Amino acid sequence: MKRQQILILVGANIQTIRKEKGIKGETLAKQLGISKVAISQMEAGLVDLKISTLCIISEVLNTPLTSLLVGEKTLESEFEDFRFKTEQHLRTINHLVCRLEFMAEQIEYMKTVNQKTLY
Repeated sequence: MKRQQILILVGANIQTIRKEKGIKGETLAKQLGISKVAISQMEAGLVDLKISTLCIISEVLNTPLTSLLVGEKTLESEFEDFRFKTEQHLRTINHLVCRLEFMAEQIEYMKTVNQKTLY
């Protein structure tokens, strides 16, 4: 991976984590003691960040340094993904249960119709 690609990836990770935590760019800038423009440049991958700066950013964002570097999902986003998938599965299960109930009703109806025709 080229240097510029790494800077873009790290910047995107910072932006993603910042937004997931509901922190505005200017708020992060104030906490880091830099300008909002510097944050924008950092998130766009235009700034070559020192490891010490990344450590401070990870502390301010309350996220592991590895999340900034390799884009690991934060615990909140993993939970949201899990919750979304669980809700999808529950909707599918609910749909299948409704279909099974309908089929059971049809079978019961067919049994009563068949019993009437036999007698």
